[in-house]
Amino acid sequence: MTSNNTGVTVPTWVVVPGGSSNAGFSASVASGTAGTVLLTGAFNGISKTVQFNVGSTATPSALSSVTCGSSSVTAPGTESCQVNLTGPAPAGGSGVQMSSNNAGVTVPTWVVVPAGSSSAGFSSTVSSGATGMVTLTGAFNGLSKTVQFTVGSSTAPVAVSSVTCGSSSVSAPGTASCQANLTGPAPAGGLMVQTSSNNAGVKVPASVAVPASSSSAAFTASVSSGAMGTVTITGTYNGVSKLVQLQINASSSSIALTLSPANVTVNSGLTQQFAATVSGTSNTVVTWSLSGTGCSGSSCGTLSSTGLYTAPSSVPTPATVTVKATSQQDNTKFALASLVIAAKYYIAPAGAGGNDRNDGRSASSPWLTPNHPLNCGDLILASSGSYDAQNFTVGNWGTVSCPSAGNVAWLKCATFDTCKISTSSMSSGIWVDRSYWGVQGWEVTTTKGGGEPACFIVAPNWNNPVEVHHVILANDVANGCQSGGFSTANHPGEMIGVDYLAIVGSIAYNSTQGSSQCYTGISVYAPIASDSLPGTHIYLAGNFAWNNFDPDYCAGGPATDGEGMMLDEVDASNQALPKQYAAQMVVENNILIGNGGAGLQVDHNNAGKGPWATVYSRHNTMWGNNHDLTLSGFGHGELIFGEVNNSHSIQDLGVTNLATGGGNSQVYGFFIIDSPTTTNSVSQGWAYSPWKTNALELVSPGFSFDSSNILGVDPKFASPAIPGAPFCSGHANVTACMGTVIANFTPTNTTAKGYGYQNPSSATVADPLFPQWLCGVNDFPAGLVTMGCAK
Repeated sequence: MTSNNTGVTVPTWVVVPGGSSNAGFSASVASGTAGTVLLTGAFNGISKTVQFNVGSTATPSALSSVTCGSSSVTAPGTESCQVNLTGPAPAGGSGVQMSSNNAGVTVPTWVVVPAGSSSAGFSSTVSSGATGMVTLTGAFNGLSKTVQFTVGSSTAPVAVSSVTCGSSSVSAPGTASCQANLTGPAPAGGLMVQTSSNNAGVKVPASVAVPASSSSAAFTASVSSGAMGTVTITGTYNGVSKLVQLQINASSSSIALTLSPANVTVNSGLTQQFAATVSGTSNTVVTWSLSGTGCSGSSCGTLSSTGLYTAPSSVPTPATVTVKATSQQDNTKFALASLVIAAKYYIAPAGAGGNDRNDGRSASSPWLTPNHPLNCGDLILASSGSYDAQNFTVGNWGTVSCPSAGNVAWLKCATFDTCKISTSSMSSGIWVDRSYWGVQGWEVTTTKGGGEPACFIVAPNWNNPVEVHHVILANDVANGCQSGGFSTANHPGEMIGVDYLAIVGSIAYNSTQGSSQCYTGISVYAPIASDSLPGTHIYLAGNFAWNNFDPDYCAGGPATDGEGMMLDEVDASNQALPKQYAAQMVVENNILIGNGGAGLQVDHNNAGKGPWATVYSRHNTMWGNNHDLTLSGFGHGELIFGEVNNSHSIQDLGVTNLATGGGNSQVYGFFIIDSPTTTNSVSQGWAYSPWKTNALELVSPGFSFDSSNILGVDPKFASPAIPGAPFCSGHANVTACMGTVIANFTPTNTTAKGYGYQNPSSATVADPLFPQWLCGVNDFPAGLVTMGCAK
């Protein structure tokens, strides 16, 4: 036994007799002793205490309360508390016994209030992991008081903080190393983070185990072959989700680029848009660059971030530059395009300063004629004005160097239909007698004077004939002509003529006024092949021919021509040449109305031993032709094949508005005569006559109209009528100028809408009949025909 007060003595040992559970002893209180006495007994490591006061006659102090500084405590930590008495503690102080009902919160067993004081502080120790409501109890002199506070965790519950991967992109097939991350260490036993992918081509485990005390765990995302696009990988735990996105790219080996156009010519100062196509990856962004052996920097031109090239004002030597598009995804993958920079020159009437002694390099120093040596792709830009036909007739065209044979030098009116020639002299308006020339945007009118001049003609120089080939007449207007609107001819009796000709998007109006010969709106006469290469050599497309009406007599007798369009003497039978023209010719998408003869006539392609030309007539609209009543014969037609081989009509539309023509002969939609061969065909066409003279074959054993034709059904044109003279000022091109005519001759019978003329498409298509030699021509006027260059 022990005593805390020296004035109170107790025996050192108190013996409890055998068989007994207690034993008494005496505490001796010496004189003068006062205050609180604590007697402690200890046995087998366990101590117990008893307390009493000595010597005071006043009422002893009692325990009034136990208090703490806060109603809640964060674990781990400490909380400051206090025991309070009803009065001062006596000499020797007063001991308050303390206890806690929560094992995670500990307090001292005794708190002693010093003598003369009425309170004493103590600390409650809150261990890590302790939670919930805690009650602390103080006991003194048989009285107990309690205080309560709440214990909470010092951190929020563990959650997913993020999901990360080692890279923002991964190639397929392949793997990506990823990781689920927590806001803190995982508790005892660890935890499972659920993972998922929104892309079937990317697999992740269903869950990822995070070990106890760890704050992250790694996992692998497996990307299968063929997976593309963006994948979202999500990690979820305890209701909280985090995600990461990965860009899935094809493996570098499957990435491929192409550039369009791959080969092109651009005139100095003009622009060309390039398009890069990227396959094998969803990242289709490319980086553009430009280089040249004869230039550097801006002297090669400029190339924007969208692939728009602008040619420099001066042509470098050599004039070829290379455009490069490189994959942003894999810079080892790229595509190249070859670009030739061509020169640009200027031409003007004499009254506006045009002079062939000028250098032609600027609008202030223009040429007078196109009689200058040029290269393919070069451009002569004509200012608006009235020009003299003498400067554009035979002998006034320079030599064009064109080693690739896939381009022309252009004589182009700067503004469509503002460069005009009007002549009554012997000279034709424009007579091209050299190869590799193109004429676009001009209007020619010829009237009878000293002769019968043509509006546009392509033919050899009679005095010094050479073969003429690769000539384009595009977006031009023949507005009243003596000897045909657009004509070609060979050198009589010789194998020197015209080949590789394109007449596109042009107008031939009232173009057969002369009487010395029999003329046609658009005529190809006795062509001579310049080579034997396959594909379309001669191409007549997107043109409009009307009111081409022969006078009462031509060549001393009744009129025999006046067609809207004619391929005549294809075999040159009237000239007894040793070899017939055997190349391919295509006539398509023309509107031929109100002419004196047929809308379209293909004549004489069967003389000699062959081989003969292959002719395709496709998607032409013909109406109201055969108005020249001086024409005689067995019959007339909107479309006529006469004495031909290898001639084919496909999806043509022929409608009559006359019961009979010249010689009181009937008029037919389709008329085949003297063509006794199965090599000719008319299929998928539409022919209609109110007098039921829809189609006729005459003296043509072996030929028959295909059952796919629709005969005798009215296509019901919207408002068919023969228009007056063309007035194209202010329009963008011939097609726009002819908008009303196109609308008037559009069938309202919906079944017929796919027949005859079709509006040109701005999209390039794959068309085996389209002349591929036109595909490399720069500055080819848009909107006239559907380009068939796609592979």
